[in-house]
Amino acid sequence: MLTSIRSLMAASTLAGVLFASAPALADEAAPPSDITITGSAAIVSQYRFRGLAQSDNKPAVQAALTLSHSSGFYISTWGSSASAGTAPINIGGTEIDVYGGYTKALGGVTVDVGIYGYLYPGATAGNLYEFYGSLAKSYGPVTAKAGINFAPAQKVFNYNWSSTARNNTYLYGGLPPTPICSPSSASIAAALSPSSTDYYYFFISDTVHQFSETYEEHQQAISAAQAA
Repeated sequence: MLTSIRSLMAASTLAGVLFASAPALADEAAPPSDITITGSAAIVSQYRFRGLAQSDNKPAVQAALTLSHSSGFYISTWGSSASAGTAPINIGGTEIDVYGGYTKALGGVTVDVGIYGYLYPGATAGNLYEFYGSLAKSYGPVTAKAGINFAPAQKVFNYNWSSTARNNTYLYGGLPPTPICSPSSASIAAALSPSSTDYYYFFISDTVHQFSETYEEHQQAISAAQAA
């Protein structure tokens, strides 16, 4: 299920607990339930999503709850504390995701499709939803995975000044961190000790970024980009 994607967003887990539903004093002869409830909670060193810091490079508290049916359908929610205020990425201090889908193993390939909603109670202009799909296949001790997330035209893209499409497609694929596909020592060092700068920044396009030395200049740059 898509929960595996979110598990990659924390740089490292400092503390956490996992739990699953289990009826007390269950009849050993009773058949297993078609419904499974699982969840997790953790304190992480920071929260990153698609390479961008969502907690201003500070620790975050995260939790998830998933209800799955034996047919392959599932629904889940995931939440995290997040950056706010004068942070370069201000998403209102909290992110709550709600998603549901269907997963099935077909000929050794696991198919997973569904819809994903991102909710920011403290910054509702950033709310959006995506359709997602992925294929995964195990090769011995590792699993290769490729997928796509597509966000159709919606209100949040009114703030995407560089694009007239008003939609977004995110593609990903590869192997998880293993001896076959390990991050370099430089990548690990960069994640553990990110460079500290005095700049505020935002993306105007995939190749153009705007940097400002003060928050006031940052706001002025945003206004200028919106008016362009």
